[in-house]
Amino acid sequence: YLKSKEETGTSLRLNDFALEPLEGQTQADIEVTKVSNILLRIKNSVEEAQQTLQKAEETLNIGKGALKLETFEIKEFVESSIIPLYVNANCIIELRGKAQVIYADKYQLKIIFKHLIENALKHGFIYDRLKEENIIRIELKKETKNDFAEIIFMNNGKPFSPGFNKTLFETKGVTSDRNNGSGFGGYHIKRIIENHKGEFQIADDEEVQFSEFKVKFKIYLPLTL
Repeated sequence: YLKSKEETGTSLRLNDFALEPLEGQTQADIEVTKVSNILLRIKNSVEEAQQTLQKAEETLNIGKGALKLETFEIKEFVESSIIPLYVNANCIIELRGKAQVIYADKYQLKIIFKHLIENALKHGFIYDRLKEENIIRIELKKETKNDFAEIIFMNNGKPFSPGFNKTLFETKGVTSDRNNGSGFGGYHIKRIIENHKGEFQIADDEEVQFSEFKVKFKIYLPLTL
């Protein structure tokens, strides 16, 4: 297709077919050969490759084991460092709870929030809903009994798929569905929480049965190490 355009000196057209349709070919098969669809697939492939490289870099940084622990107020951190990253995303992020000071690595904590939010955007929300209908809620609580900061992250999107193994995700950071995502997200969450000597839980079906938020993660980070 491109060679013929070059030889004839004619311009590219997004609605052109890079391959001429065959007799009896279905419309769905024909559509994918349009120049516009081919370019879109190239664009998506590049973006996915960039995301994978970024997550691989994060894995290397986390794996070094060099925690840069500091004292900071977690609510202000989420408001200033996390929520602004998604002002143009197709969701609303609600932040609830009182201010409290924790002792953690900001870089690693940011990775946790990014993975949880991006997983909700990519896999959880129904795409034809309005921005205001897709809600991510982050609740901050203090577990006075064990002196932990409790971060509850939830979204009102689709529930976990039938192939999702909650126990496997909590203990190993992986899921039983290897066709859905790169696997970096679960690894990062598990490793970061281990680095901070914290705990991680997924709300069971009974807890979310009558809630509008069908996906709920609970992260427990020590207020001090």
